[in-house]
Amino acid sequence: MTDGTGVSFKPLSETSAIAPCNHKEANTSMMVHVTNAVHRGYKKIQIKSADTDLAVLIVSTVSELGGGLELWVAFGTGKDFRLIAVHEIAESLGPMRCYALSKFHSLMGCDTTSYFQHTGKRIVWKIWKLSDMLTTSLCSLRTDPKNLQDNILHTVKRFVILLYDMTSSVECIDAARRDLFLRNGRKLSLLPPKKGSSISAHSPPRCSKFL
Repeated sequence: MTDGTGVSFKPLSETSAIAPCNHKEANTSMMVHVTNAVHRGYKKIQIKSADTDLAVLIVSTVSELGGGLELWVAFGTGKDFRLIAVHEIAESLGPMRCYALSKFHSLMGCDTTSYFQHTGKRIVWKIWKLSDMLTTSLCSLRTDPKNLQDNILHTVKRFVILLYDMTSSVECIDAARRDLFLRNGRKLSLLPPKKGSSISAHSPPRCSKFL
């Protein structure tokens, strides 16, 4: 268990490898204990949780804990209860997609970020499987979250466009938004303006700097 920055076990054992612990969220604190268990030689670990954020976090880190590890999540309650073999999911995804998964989850909507409306999980997953550039970009963001380079932002924007129109060839979110709006015969003047965009019936809008 964690108490502030302190870490303790029952029975008492050495904790210098993982203390002090500054994780404020229970989800990430659990992974500290999982890492410690692996370092102590455990090869089969089970975590009980009903939180999808934790399940994603576990999948995204299990490949970094070494081979031969069986990591299970006891997920849900009652008739929805099931055991999830996280190590098998991680193996099927591969190391790069696993490493990028936590950032992908944040992008698509989690406890602290909004989700994209009218996008189903299947189509989102299908598009991601076709985009190696998105995987590479998300891996870069996980390695260095503060270094949001233009090429990474461009790749993420292009992915968002494809979520709503897989046939689109445009590179600008505002341009894609305008095209989708006009398809149903609506007038461009009815499209709510975007900050930093110049919406005109005669010229395409400027791309927004941020999503």
